[in-house]
This record gives sequence, structure tokens and C-alpha cells, in this order.
Amino acid sequence: MRTLLVLNLAGLRYGVWEDEVRSVREVDTVHRLPLVPACIAGMAIIDDRTVTLADLSVCIGLPPTPHAGKARLLVMSEDEKVAGFLVSGDIEKINVSDEYVFRMPRYLSTLAVDTCVEHHGAIPVINVSALFSRVMKADREPPAPEFGVSQQAEADISSISHLRVFECAGERFASSGGGLAPEPAAAPEIARLSLMPAYVSGVGLYEKTAVPLISLAKRMGLPKSGPERAVIIADIGDERFGFLVDADMGMLSNRDFLLRALPPIAACGWMTTAAVANGHILPIIGLGRLIGARIEEKPLPERYSPDSDFQQRFGRQDVDVVEFLLLGSRHALPKSEIIDVYPLRPYRSVPNAQPIVAGVAEHDAELLPVLDLAAVFGRRSFVVPGWSMLLVKNGDFKAFVLTEGYFGVRRLLQEAHRAVPMVLPHSVVYGCYPDGYSVRLILNVHALGVHFDRTLVKGFLGALSQEMEQAPSELLPELLPEDYAPERDAAGEGYAPSAVAGHVPQAAVEEHAVTSPGRLEMSETEEDVSKKARIEAEQAVLEEERRRQEMEEKARIEALERARLEQERARQEAAERERIEAERARAESEAERMRAELEKKAREEERLRLEQERLQKEEEEKARLEEDRAKEADSLHAGEGAKGQKVGPEDRTAVETAKIIKEAEEIIRTERLLKEEPPAGIARAHQSSPDRATGTCRRMDEAEPRPSLLKSFAYIALVAAVIGSIFYIIFKGSSIEKKTETAVEAGGQKSRGMGGAEPKEEPLVLIVPKDAETVEEVYIVKKGDTLWHISKRFTGNPFNYPRVARDNRIANPDLIFPHQKIRIIKER
Repeated sequence: MRTLLVLNLAGLRYGVWEDEVRSVREVDTVHRLPLVPACIAGMAIIDDRTVTLADLSVCIGLPPTPHAGKARLLVMSEDEKVAGFLVSGDIEKINVSDEYVFRMPRYLSTLAVDTCVEHHGAIPVINVSALFSRVMKADREPPAPEFGVSQQAEADISSISHLRVFECAGERFASSGGGLAPEPAAAPEIARLSLMPAYVSGVGLYEKTAVPLISLAKRMGLPKSGPERAVIIADIGDERFGFLVDADMGMLSNRDFLLRALPPIAACGWMTTAAVANGHILPIIGLGRLIGARIEEKPLPERYSPDSDFQQRFGRQDVDVVEFLLLGSRHALPKSEIIDVYPLRPYRSVPNAQPIVAGVAEHDAELLPVLDLAAVFGRRSFVVPGWSMLLVKNGDFKAFVLTEGYFGVRRLLQEAHRAVPMVLPHSVVYGCYPDGYSVRLILNVHALGVHFDRTLVKGFLGALSQEMEQAPSELLPELLPEDYAPERDAAGEGYAPSAVAGHVPQAAVEEHAVTSPGRLEMSETEEDVSKKARIEAEQAVLEEERRRQEMEEKARIEALERARLEQERARQEAAERERIEAERARAESEAERMRAELEKKAREEERLRLEQERLQKEEEEKARLEEDRAKEADSLHAGEGAKGQKVGPEDRTAVETAKIIKEAEEIIRTERLLKEEPPAGIARAHQSSPDRATGTCRRMDEAEPRPSLLKSFAYIALVAAVIGSIFYIIFKGSSIEKKTETAVEAGGQKSRGMGGAEPKEEPLVLIVPKDAETVEEVYIVKKGDTLWHISKRFTGNPFNYPRVARDNRIANPDLIFPHQKIRIIKER
């Protein structure tokens, strides 16, 4: 059993083994020396000998020992210039058995502090002998931990069978259940240490083992939301760690969650996957990677492959853009990069992401980043229900963009394209275009996301419009340059960036206190009490100011929201009026078009009626002409010769032809009678007749076939009659035409013995195409032709087909045959 001297160093408990110290002496006066290292407390006279005293608090990385109060000297040597270490306050002695002595975890162990003792919590023990040797060697820098972790290969995410769910900084996270203690544990007593980063709370004892205690919220860069009452014990490598969380939610089976990869822009080396359980997104934290050495990752721009051609088309051809509202002002995105517009859907924030990444949301079985483009202006949007999300895709880069309002697609003519009047890297802005008295930016979401940094924000601040400065949003002071003047309220007074951003000023004080934990537990002197009271008064004033500004900001946001809703209502009413006017104009235009069509249809029907009347008159005229010709032929055949009138050769031909036709008809009728059964008497008389030459009888059916001769003769006579009729018609027609022409020339008299005038009609002039086949100025009918199409083709009017038929002696205009020749008068 050994005796431990328990010291109070800068408000923290440390121990020193009594057997490593020669003696403990009280020091009445310590003379401070100028221009000496901080680890030298000063000089004192001990046993009539002037010696140098080292400050134990500074030698282990804590603030210097205060001037006021009792001072004691831990004597380490009586013959060295540096006699020992100066400490202050009372010294407590406790007896410790070996079973209550533990080695300091390697993650926190240093040359000066390598063990700890359990006594109402853990007490770090200073290896005062080793520390004194360093001081004597003029190595006055306090030894710091290496924070080394023996890394293990991360478990395959797909093989995770269960997850440990916990709450940290008001958000839920998860970690692989492998290597974690199965039961939740309460946070142990924490022994704070010097030279620790903010996320290392200290050391604690768990099952007779000293474990480092890591604040997960601080390690992930999240704001601390409350006391960390639970600890998750994890075995990482060959060492045990404790991770402080707000609450331990227990285990989650793989039947209750689905794994989704985080997008590269929202992922990091210790967080690449998330679990989706009951509609909630739980980022999975790799605890070993979180506290281990920095992991080399491929730069974010190299993890995406964009393929948009908008940059090449802008300025060279008309383009389409989608306008949306950002910080109260219109901006635009290329329509080719917009997949769709969605109502605001749930999303959650992720740690260690750029300020432009508001969080991630699930869409079509994958997690997509949700971007707040207000961050490029040094702000964060106040998202409220009623906002929308634009789904953007550029190659393999996909993301949601938050927007207050969506205005649809706009066509930009080439002459409206402009280059941006500021120098911005990585083509984060494609260009701009004028819109009335304003200029609209066309943003490149991919470039803004993967190349986001403070320099980019500084370049965009010059593009802030008055509407954007007055838009309800949260300033991000960490992104703004030091010389940037924040927005002003209606009274012209500048907002304090931290207050506008909603940050509690005390957070900075707490962060500083955590960085130097010893200052929180120092003995309170009058100066400390005064300083504490002053800080509390300042905090109260700042808190009151913050509440006042929050109320003013809330009222301002409500007023802006009401104004926005009023503007939206007015815009909708104006759009509705415009739509109604457009519908009315379109209806009137449609009615006018229908009236024009009806008038055109009526004119066409009238023209068709007139054309039909003309065709009917032509048909009647044709029938009358044929009737006149038939009557004239009958009169020539029946009576002109009997009256002693002179008969011309054409008339005689007609008479002869009529006779031939009549004889042929008689022969055909006789043949038909012979084919029928003869009467009985005639049949018997002709059954046998003697052959006068031979004296024998021949049967009637053995005689020569007289009926066949009669049939042949009849056919010959019929053909002759037809040929004669044709010649008669030709000669007679020629005679009639000559008489008609003579009558017209004489004064329009009738050419035949019928009443009424018959005006001369000029033959149609057919326009023959160059590629039409013509033989001796005739058109040869082809298969599929009709007089309708021939008339339309050569005269331009299909209703001229009766005249074409009449000029070419076609009896039936609806019946023509291939290879038939139609006379053509070529146009000169």
C-alpha cells in the first residue's frame, strides 16, 4: 500500500506518490523572475540557499499557479539549482492498495501521466520523477498524448446484422453493434486532464479499466444540446473507449432497417452509410475511424462526373432556364439540369458537411443531398412549410435544392445572354441575363456544391441585392470575411452576427472553458468571483438582447411572410385575369376562324352548285344534240329520196348503211328461228329428200350447214353496218360542224332545223408537261387514269372533263381505256 499526495492543480485533482518526493516544504515568499520560461515559478530561499522553483501546473500543461494563497514546494533535490515543483493549496494524503491502481489508457497516456487511482472517481497520477528529469534537461514543453489508435479493418457494411442507436446533440445516430457493450451504461465520474482536445472529456473507470471518454457531439462538430448522461463502451483495436451521448436507444435488428449509401458531398471517412428505419434516416458512425488518424480521401470534385453542355450552349443559341426564389430574389438554373419539382419533404442534417449541405433526404431508394444555396451568400435559409425542392441532375451528381418559390420555365434568346461581371472560379455561375432593371444569375449547382469554400462566399457577397439583404435568413459568421458589414435593420443599426445567427454567446465561453477545463474548477478568489459576476451580468444582458432580437426577427419574418402571401395572392389573381383574357381572346379567335370556315364552305358549296348546274345544262345540250342528229338521220333515211330531193354521197351512205343493218337484223332473226324446233310437217318433209344425182336420200342434218353460213353473213353485214355508221357519223359530223361555223359567221343563225342559238365553244388548250408522253399531239391514256385527273392535270380544273370528252368524241366520259388517245392542243 502506497501513500498518494492529492493536489489541486488549476482546479483539477492530480496525485503524486509520496515516496517519489524527498519532502514537502512550505514557501513563504516566491520571487517572480522576468524573461524566464513559463514553467519556472520563481526563486525562493530554502535553508539559507537560493533555489529555483518549477511550476508543476505549467509543466503538465495547466495554467500557472496563482500568486495568492499558500504555496508549498515538492522538494525533488537538495543539490540541484532547481529544487523542486511549486504547488498551491492544501495537500491531501490517501493510502492506496495496488488493486486500485490502473494504467492510463494508451490513447491518453504521456510520460508525465501514465497511471491513475480510483478514489471517488479516477485521479490521474503524475510521474513526478520523470517530469523532473525533463525539466533538468531544459525540455520545458509539457508532454502531450499522441491520441493513437490501433486501427482495425472496418466491418463490411452489408454484413451488419444489428445497429446500436443513440441520441447525440438532439439527433439520432447509429453505429455497428459489433464490438459494443451490449448493455447501456451510465456516464462514470470523469477525471479531466490537461492538453486534451475539446472532444476528449477525460478518463473514467469502467469494470476496473481506465477508458478515455469521448464526447461524440464535439467530435462530430455538433453543438452540445444538453448533459451527456449515457456512455457507449466500444472495443477498438486492443483498447477500450467510452463515447458520451445524450441517450442510448438500444439495439436495432436488420429486419427493421435498410442501408443506404450517403452521397459523396455529405459523406466523410467515418460516415459513409446511413440506415433508414420507420422513415427516419440514421447516419452510421464508424467509431474507430472517428477517433483514429485522418483518412486519405479522394477530393470531392474527383468523385463526381458532370456532363451538362449548358456552358457550351450559353451565348451560342437560345436556351431554357428554370427561375426560382432564393433569399427574396429570382435566380435561374438550366432546364436541362432539372428533373422535377417536389413539395418540401423531410430531410435531416449530417455532421461534418459543408454549410451548403442542409442535410440528406430519401428519394427513389437512395439518399440525396439537400442544398441550401443561400450559403454561397454567407447565410442559411429559414425553411418553412410551403417551400419546394428542385431535383437537379448533372452527370452522376444529383441533389435537391431548397427554394421559397418556383416560377417555371423561361426561354432566353441568344441576344439576352451575358457574362457575369465578377471573377468566380470553377464556373460556379454559367452567366446572367437582364430582367427589367434586375440581373438574374444562372447558377451551376454542381460546381457550387463540390467547390464550396469561404473564398467563394466572399466573391458572391458583391452580388447581394437589397431584397436578399432584407430576406429572413440566418447569418453564418464563420463564412463571412472579417471586414464584411452585416445587414442593417429598419433603424439602420447593424445586427450582431452571433445574435442574428441564433448563437448563444455563452457557447463560445463554454467552448473556451472545455478547451482549458482546469479553469472551471479553480479555487474562487475575489478576482474570480468578480470576473464570474461580470460574465454572468454580460451573459444576462446578451441573453436579453438575444431574446429581444429573436422576437423582432420573428415579427419581421411573419410580416415578410404575410407580405409574400399577399404578393403571391395578387400575382395569382393577375395570372388568373390574364388567363381569362387569353381564354376569351382565344375563344373569339376560334369563333372568327369558324365563321371564316363556314363562309368558305358556303362559297365552295355555291361554286359546286353552279358547276353542277353547268354540267347538267351541258348534259341536256348533249342529249338535245344527239336527239337532233338521230332525227336528221331518220329523215334522211325515210323521206329525202322519196321527195325527189337531191341526195348527197353522205346521205346515200347513211341510207345504205341503214339497209345493211336492217338486213343483218333479219338474217340474225331467221337464224334464231332455225335454231328452234321446226313444225311437224316441215320436219317430216325435210327428214329425207332424194338426191337427184345419185337417186339416194340424205337426211336434213347431213346437208350443208346453212345456218352457219347465214350466221357468218349476218356478222359480216353487222360489221359492215357498224363501219358504215362510223363513216356516216364522221362525215355527217364534219358537215354539221361546217354548217355551224358558216351559220356563226353569217350572223349567229342556226346550223340545223332546231330553234335556239348555239354559241361556238373554243376547244380546251391542254398544257402538256415536259415529261408527258405525246405521240402526234395526243395523250395516251395509262392504267389508272380518269378524265377527271387528266382534266385537272392539263387544264387545272377537274370539272372541265365533259369538254375534254366532247372534243375527243368520247361517248361516256366515265369510261376510258388504257392506250386510248386523247387529242391535245399544245399551248403556244
